[in-house]
Amino acid sequence: MRKFSVLFFTFFLLLACSNDDDSTIASLDLIPETPITKTWTVVTQIDDGELIALDDCNWQYSMEIKEDKSCIVNRYLKNESGECINYTAILKWGKNEDGQYHFESEDGYFHADGVLVNDALYIIFYYDGRLRRYKMK
Repeated sequence: MRKFSVLFFTFFLLLACSNDDDSTIASLDLIPETPITKTWTVVTQIDDGELIALDDCNWQYSMEIKEDKSCIVNRYLKNESGECINYTAILKWGKNEDGQYHFESEDGYFHADGVLVNDALYIIFYYDGRLRRYKMK
């Protein structure tokens, strides 16, 4: 009788565990993706792994990403007088097959990659030979 009980318990355990519950995986597909088409403003800047303190000019850096696959970049730098000067560039953007975004100037000179993580956009590119990363919200 004891062997029968062990066999019955084992069979019942296997039967109970045989149902694959994919509801958790399916529910992950329902998490809405943060829309990329909006105006993003820089939160942090990292150059070659070093956190760069944002000053009163470069914290204004923004990207307005539009539905028509264009992107207006407003970059602010200080001139010799200490005034903030706005440098505006127009980029085109697209989404790669791997889910990352790519930004490029019309002439192909400037290009950057972007990744959406939760509600933040991370922009990654090389500038003056240094790897630069922006976190934008």
